[in-house]
Amino acid sequence: MLTVKVCAESDGRPLKKAHVVLEFDGMLHGVAGDEWTDGSGEAQFDCEAGQGKVFVKGQTAYRGQLAGRVVVYV
Repeated sequence: MLTVKVCAESDGRPLKKAHVVLEFDGMLHGVAGDEWTDGSGEAQFDCEAGQGKVFVKGQTAYRGQLAGRVVVYV
């Protein structure tokens, strides 16, 4: 399980209803799916840990290890 928390860069508040997509590196992984953030700015993904990217609203918000909980600011 992976949780992505999306916060506003300007004031740190959680962003509600933000579209989040995970893309894992490597030929066997690819896109893990897409979710929308809840009222706490969190999106839940049922996937294994690995290297990859987090996209929020179509823009790259994070690159690196995707495991546990990742907080991004957009």
